[in-house]
Amino acid sequence: MTKKDWKIILISVVLIVGGYISYDLYRMYFMPLRPAVPFSVPPRQKAGFAIPARFIGKPQEFSPRLTAMPMRNAINFAGLPELRSAMQKDPNGLGRAVSDFIEEPEYMQRLALLDDILFRWAGVEKIKPDSRKSEDGVNYIGDARRLAFLEKVLNESYRGTHTGKDVTTAPHIASAPFLLDAYKDASSYAGKLLFFHSSASVRFYQSSFEQNSLLSTILMFDTDKAARNILSASLNVDLSDADSLDKVIKQFYQDYGRIETMLWLEEMNSIISMDEDAAQIRKRVKKLNGIIPDINLRDFGKMVTGGTGKADVLRPSTENNIFFARDYNDTIVGGTGDDVYLYRLYDGFDTIIEKGGKDTIYFSGHINPQDIRLDIENTDIILTIKSDIRHGIRIKDFICGAENQVEILRFTKNRIVNLPEVIAEIIKKNKKLRMADEKSLKETCAPKNKTKPAPY
Repeated sequence: MTKKDWKIILISVVLIVGGYISYDLYRMYFMPLRPAVPFSVPPRQKAGFAIPARFIGKPQEFSPRLTAMPMRNAINFAGLPELRSAMQKDPNGLGRAVSDFIEEPEYMQRLALLDDILFRWAGVEKIKPDSRKSEDGVNYIGDARRLAFLEKVLNESYRGTHTGKDVTTAPHIASAPFLLDAYKDASSYAGKLLFFHSSASVRFYQSSFEQNSLLSTILMFDTDKAARNILSASLNVDLSDADSLDKVIKQFYQDYGRIETMLWLEEMNSIISMDEDAAQIRKRVKKLNGIIPDINLRDFGKMVTGGTGKADVLRPSTENNIFFARDYNDTIVGGTGDDVYLYRLYDGFDTIIEKGGKDTIYFSGHINPQDIRLDIENTDIILTIKSDIRHGIRIKDFICGAENQVEILRFTKNRIVNLPEVIAEIIKKNKKLRMADEKSLKETCAPKNKTKPAPY
């Protein structure tokens, strides 16, 4: 190579390296920090339409209840007393909540109970959920009790400044997503250990492996006949057919239905992930595909598409999806199947974009039909939770037609609300909304929708 060639190569290297350094310096000193989306939305009118009582289905307790077995192993978090010891000191509060959790067949009620357990265990249950705002009045953490639980367990104080002024009780904006993920992991871990002590979990687990497994040994279970008989008696369930995994799954489906079965299977997948035989158990479940008409068991292990502690965009992964976006303001793009959207109290303000099927929003046990207020904004429907516009759900283009709609609002105790019927009633009784609706249908829906607009 000539001296000229070397000179060209050297200049090229300098330009490339210099470009990277310049970009890094620009990003470090001049590019503004991209903030996480807080628990807030632009101001709008206070929601004013309640769900009429006649549209709310009557409560129906799920039956039978699951059976709790004695807790044989310690459940610990650093900074907290061992759970069984704490339950003995607070039998009517913490002890009752743990028993209710283990015996509860309804998933979203268990989620609410799990929060109650963790808050009471850590002694933070009386903290106001909205008490950790930044100095500019923005809530970056959602439910302050979740942050207080972490602070108690980790013996740390998470506070920050958001405007360059004094440090406030709110965590820094950049740390909030990581703290929310940390609480999710902690609550998930506690939930696994607790729910394993239910008859549904034990029946599934005992029927899904062939020999003693690591998790079985850790939790002091055995698979020999004598031990199984003792376990059957203590649980008041029949484990003599423990080799019939299909019977266990079909029985749960018969008792509690499609949605609860899919969520239960997802919990079982989470529990068996602690076991060295997890891959083999998943194969056995997937081979049973076809035993239940409206659940594809080949999707075992991916039936729920989950979010994180930051603003997410979730998309369908299976034909009939369950979405759990969790914290912050998320966007969820549904598929053409029968999708389910899970929503807890203080989960932020989410946007749903639907494409078809018979879909359901399933609320946790801390949210009741009376807590919902409805708005119609152009062609969108907005559900506000407990009159707090920072927490709720927007269903895009709901007015435009059936394929854009979420049909069912589901609350715990199997209370069902047909949302299109409620919206039709609201529009029918409010002349101004009817006029706005007709305008929206003509100007917005017709160009983008091939199906006919909803007949309001």
